[in-house]
Amino acid sequence: MNDIRMSHNRGFVFEHNFIDALDGEIFEDLPNNLRHLIRFMFPKVKKKRVKCEKYDPRAKADVAITVGGEKKLLSLKTGNAVAIHAEDIKKFVLFLRAEGISVETQKTILLFQYGDGSLNGNGGKRLPYEKILPMLSERIQRANEELNEDKDLLFKFMDRVFFKGNYKELEPWDYIYHGNLDYGVICSKEQIKKHLKRRDYAFIRNLHIGPVHFGPKVRYLSGEGMHPEDRNIVNFKWVGLEADLAYIQDRYDG
Repeated sequence: MNDIRMSHNRGFVFEHNFIDALDGEIFEDLPNNLRHLIRFMFPKVKKKRVKCEKYDPRAKADVAITVGGEKKLLSLKTGNAVAIHAEDIKKFVLFLRAEGISVETQKTILLFQYGDGSLNGNGGKRLPYEKILPMLSERIQRANEELNEDKDLLFKFMDRVFFKGNYKELEPWDYIYHGNLDYGVICSKEQIKKHLKRRDYAFIRNLHIGPVHFGPKVRYLSGEGMHPEDRNIVNFKWVGLEADLAYIQDRYDG
């Protein structure tokens, strides 16, 4: 089982346990960590009952929490999970094209995605990450400079892969929690946006926008594998997400 699937399964179990631990409970009867989490999201909470339910599965928010008639959306992360999004590479390139990203950068992304010298996966020998990265290093550097020169693009991108998702009708989450039922870190969307606005990510060598690295789900270096269509999927990862959230929680108001 690959890491992404294992992470998804762990996340599903945690989500179920999280809802079970909160839904229908009185705030003051909750264990310490969950009281802290609810108070962070609802500062005026007192002796009120908490409602917690699964949110739309298409959204980046996992659960909706309601206290005293006020609803907040929460994204849940657990374990070492750094994967935050995946989509068809063509849709991602079309998104970048609509934002005015150059043809050269679009081609660089496709060359890195397929690793076979083609823009569509129909090239020759497929090369592993260790070989394709140095071959495309100058192109990737130029692409990274273009992809990261505009904070407006960064926030549109983060809405797509982290805060909200691809569906315009869905709401972005208000808070993100990384941890388990006993201990974790919670940040607001506004705290993270302040951090993204101030932080420089020029040190990252991989293709990235802000803190998020992206690349192919699989390349299948020999043969087509069990799911050849997965060669067209690009994965997005926020490496060091848990540590960054802990820093953001301590550093920014929000």
